[in-house]
Amino acid sequence: MNPPPHTEHFRVVAPARAYGVLVALSGLLLAVGLAIPLGLASSAPSTAGAGRSGSGPIELDGDNIGAGSGGRTGTSTADQITDVAQGVTDTTIKVGVMMLDLSAAEPLGLGLPNFSVDLQRAAYQSLFDKINAGGGIKGRAIQPVYTSWDPLTTTGEHSDKAICIHLAKDERVFAILGTNDASRCVGPQYQLPVVAMMPSLEQVYRDSHGLLVSLDPALERTGRNWASILLKAGQVEGRTLGAVAVADGAISQLPVKAAADKLAELGHPLAVLGELDPANSIAQVPALIQKMKSAGVDSVMLGTDFANALRFIALAESQHFYPQYLTSDIGALAANGVLANAGDSFDGAVGFTASAWPAEGQVETPENTACIQQYNETTDAPDVPIGEENAVAIICAVVEVFANAATAAGDALNPRTFVQAVEGLGTIDGLPAVLPGSYGPGKTDYADRLQPVRWSSKTKSYSIDGKPISVN
Repeated sequence: MNPPPHTEHFRVVAPARAYGVLVALSGLLLAVGLAIPLGLASSAPSTAGAGRSGSGPIELDGDNIGAGSGGRTGTSTADQITDVAQGVTDTTIKVGVMMLDLSAAEPLGLGLPNFSVDLQRAAYQSLFDKINAGGGIKGRAIQPVYTSWDPLTTTGEHSDKAICIHLAKDERVFAILGTNDASRCVGPQYQLPVVAMMPSLEQVYRDSHGLLVSLDPALERTGRNWASILLKAGQVEGRTLGAVAVADGAISQLPVKAAADKLAELGHPLAVLGELDPANSIAQVPALIQKMKSAGVDSVMLGTDFANALRFIALAESQHFYPQYLTSDIGALAANGVLANAGDSFDGAVGFTASAWPAEGQVETPENTACIQQYNETTDAPDVPIGEENAVAIICAVVEVFANAATAAGDALNPRTFVQAVEGLGTIDGLPAVLPGSYGPGKTDYADRLQPVRWSSKTKSYSIDGKPISVN
């Protein structure tokens, strides 16, 4: 299969983040490898999805607090982490920075605007310079060590394994910021604090004893939050739900299973849960659609990579199956860009995302705007236009979380005190890129709210559909 001719159709655009493009990338590689047509023409009638996109914003009464899984804390296990620090002196903190390098992926038709390695480095350095000019962290200047990670590489110096070894053993950094397979760096052989752009499976957080810190919820918590919010937002009562995932044993299957289990706990079990074999999904989708039709499914939770989601939508249309589609941060399907080629029956799809969206009529959130303006004013790099997808806002958030925790850890900065400090941060006011949340004992994944968004086939994009909903 040739690469998609229009790369912009496969760009994860505002307000998606690095996790979104990596999930989208995995879907694109699957599509290229299996020669699956992504731009299938819609066979839905012009009325498919009619009325859903104009059904009005999702509104909840009261304070939006109800049954959910976000925000709950547990028991800290930070006492199991070493209290011996490397990379920390009386005057410096050595920090590894892992930047996402998509240069090898761009020829395949996937990229992120304003996400070059040079831009990422400039964004990090401008923030470190600002911190250091203000006296550093408890008098210690941040000393960065920059590396780049190629998500298409499993060996060599730009693979996640090699980078962890280099930063931990050769450079002896105290912590790592940015994008990577965090499970490699937070393990017992390294015990490095990692403030990550991407979420991981809950087992990674547990095994890290708090060393893994993220902005987004853990993947399974994302699934449980999705299920809880669907019920609160009126997307479950009176409906027959089905869900589709990829049986990958990880980033698709486990979060969707967590969502299914949560719905069952809330008294609304799925009528059909379809788990597609990654190697045979082409043949399985038509049978799954027929099973959903036979079960009376009228709403489908899409929890796959984007290639399988597009295939499901197109083949459902060919079988005259036009359900209400529901999306989330699982597979990054609630982000603009990855489903731009979806058929007309996707019109009115309702998504829920932990990304911070600007209010109606605004092009960017105040927090993101302040961060981007600081970048534009303090770097020699080309300005990033306000409102365009970019790496700057999430880099601001990652650095802010690290700086707050390292400051709170005090003079005796080490992995154990750092984790204890993260768990004591609670809510960070004005954090860019992500909706409000909290850190707490046993909880080092942040976001506790979801923003409802609704898809328009006319504009090929989502727009906000009500206020953020708390999952506490």
